[in-house]
Parts: sequence; C-alpha cells; structure tokens
Amino acid sequence: MTTSNVSGSLGLDSLLEELEKLVDDKWIDDSLASMCKPIYNLQFDNTESDRIWLFSESKKTFYPYPHGISIEPMEEYSTDDKNTYCIIGNDLVKVPSEYVFEIGWN
Repeated sequence: MTTSNVSGSLGLDSLLEELEKLVDDKWIDDSLASMCKPIYNLQFDNTESDRIWLFSESKKTFYPYPHGISIEPMEEYSTDDKNTYCIIGNDLVKVPSEYVFEIGWN
C-alpha cells in the first residue's frame, strides 16, 4: 500500500498552476462555443410528399430527404442567399435557403 503526501511539499502549488492554465486554454472556450449554437432542420411544404429531392454533393446525384430532418449549415446562414450548403447526416447537400429553418439554440 502506498501513501501520498499532499501537504504541498510535493508540488501541489505547481499542480494548481497547471490546472489554472488548463482552464484558461482556448480549446475549452472553443468546445463550449461549439456546443452552444443554433439548431436547424429542413422544412418545406409537405402536402404532396414528406420527402424532398435535393442534390447531394457527396453522392453526385439527387436524393430524397425527409421533412424535419436535422441539418447543419456549412457557413453563416442567410435567407438572402439562394442556396445554402448543409450537412445532412454524412452528406454535403445544396439546400434552398427558404427550406432551412432555425428551431432554436442548443
């Protein structure tokens, strides 16, 4: 059985300094910022069908995507743009900007 001496003589002060540096690091801010972002989904007039055919840049073909699926715009989203490139699942998809709907913040 081993015992530890945590009275400060074994470098407790240096350990605390290292922990403070770790907390101050930029990567913590970046990871927190990435968790707090708006969430978007695909919304369109689904009276005729619950799916819409959109061009998948990954598959190089049109593919049907369901109404309400979660999407993530690749760049700053603006309703003024005609199309917005979004990630849907593992696909890069060109989505008309009028179909990108912000549902709230995470």
